[in-house]
Amino acid sequence: MKIVIDHVRGSRRGQRQQFDQASRLSIGRHPDNDVSFDANRDLDASSRHAELRREGRGFVLYDVGSSNGTFVEGETVTQVKLDPGLPVVVEFGDGGPVLQIWVGKDSDEPAPPPVILSLRTPGEMWRAAIDAGRSAGGVMKGIQFARTLTLEVAYRSSWRFRLLLLSALASVVAALAAALL
Repeated sequence: MKIVIDHVRGSRRGQRQQFDQASRLSIGRHPDNDVSFDANRDLDASSRHAELRREGRGFVLYDVGSSNGTFVEGETVTQVKLDPGLPVVVEFGDGGPVLQIWVGKDSDEPAPPPVILSLRTPGEMWRAAIDAGRSAGGVMKGIQFARTLTLEVAYRSSWRFRLLLLSALASVVAALAAALL
């Protein structure tokens, strides 16, 4: 049996790894893992996050005590059995890197991984909003900038960034209220 890992989201997005006759694969941010994420950018994944182990004729993915959890279809899992020929999409930490893991016959190939909107850094979101504002004319420049920045934050940022932004906004509102009273 072969194992095909497609990096769907995260710093290695678009890359594919293939393993033949592996009995155990380690997954995490530490560079010694068989499937490693970027230690500086994929911070939602733990350094030793999960393991894919051969059990009998199949494979089981285990969360090995990660800090932020392992998710399949939005649900936290501690282990998930992989059925031969059926890909499983796994998220390592809420908002973290996503892999499509496929186990099957040597002669078979997995379906292409799903398209998932990739998260962006605050700088990337800011640049996208500036570019959108520049492409609009007149009064619409500011409106298009604000609209694009709002959509970027809502759909392309991590929950941690949204929480940080919400906290900063609450602080500004509280400071303005105190100044006006």
